[in-house]
Formats: sequence, C-alpha cells, structure tokens
Amino acid sequence: MGIFVTLEAPTDPMKKEALSKGYYKSPVGETYPTIQVLNLKEILEGEKPKLPPKLDPFKKAQRYRPKEENMEMF
Repeated sequence: MGIFVTLEAPTDPMKKEALSKGYYKSPVGETYPTIQVLNLKEILEGEKPKLPPKLDPFKKAQRYRPKEENMEMF
C-alpha cells in the first residue's frame, strides 16, 4: 500500500492511475485502495488514509511446556 501526498488537489488522471492499481484485501476481509492520493490541505483538515487495523506481526508465541509423560526424557 502507498499514500501519495500532493500540495494541490489531485487531478482526475492521478485518481484514475491510483485506482488502476487495485485493492489490498486485509486478513480480516476488508479491502483498501492499494494507492491513495491525499493533498496536504485534506491532511491538515484531519482526513486520514484508509488503512487496515494494526496487526502485530511479532506476536510472541506461547511457551512450550512439556506434558508430564514426556518428562522422562529429561
């Protein structure tokens, strides 16, 4: 995904080109434009890009604890 920030309002060809890049489907099933075009005025007025919810790619795995019957090995 990418966000293209412009100083002026995006032109129709810019919007068309961004839309031609398709959509990203998040793991939760929502779709988002692959490329989004926002201008600085929109950002300063509080508009935000449409982004998927934050997913933690570094989620810590649960610690493995051997069962009692497997403890004979140690």
